[in-house]
Amino acid sequence: MSSGDVLLLNSDGSPLSIIPLSVVSWQEAIKLLILDKVTPIEFYSDWTVHSPTLAMQVPAIIITKKYHESATRIRFTKQNLYWRDNGNCQYCNKHFNIKDLTLDHVTPKSMGGRKVWENIVLSCCDCNWTRGDDISIRPNKIPRKPTYYQLVSERRKFPISISHESWKLFLNWPEDLVTVGSSDEEKFNIEHVIKK
Repeated sequence: MSSGDVLLLNSDGSPLSIIPLSVVSWQEAIKLLILDKVTPIEFYSDWTVHSPTLAMQVPAIIITKKYHESATRIRFTKQNLYWRDNGNCQYCNKHFNIKDLTLDHVTPKSMGGRKVWENIVLSCCDCNWTRGDDISIRPNKIPRKPTYYQLVSERRKFPISISHESWKLFLNWPEDLVTVGSSDEEKFNIEHVIKK
């Protein structure tokens, strides 16, 4: 098994988070099972782990026994900016891969511009170079900090790779944008689930 990611659901059957997707490693999932914090609801059919005293089938999906507030705080990251800006350069409006876009300060750093949602847009290298510190060249959209739910809505317009077919039932993702193979999602911080 290459990926070993496990989808973590809240007790109501929804993911604890979409951004980042509440995905944990198989080791973290086993730890939560042993601590009796979660219940497995789907398993990898061909994967069992062994200890000297125990053999356990690896879960593909686990669900918390107690309800936890959904994680709705969004981090300021290039990936989240990419989703907010729909993968488009905010000057020429062409679509790019994330690696081909740069962060551009609407109010340049040299003029006191800060690295915050309201002052950063994604820009292709050509537009970023052309613009330089010229504040008369403005982005197509005024940058704003999105709400968690606005960003989730934008995120669902992009493909997602998941580790197990059963995840589809819980993600509410357009079928044509889902690939089953291995998850490439950022790992979710499960500390608040373990501590409670």
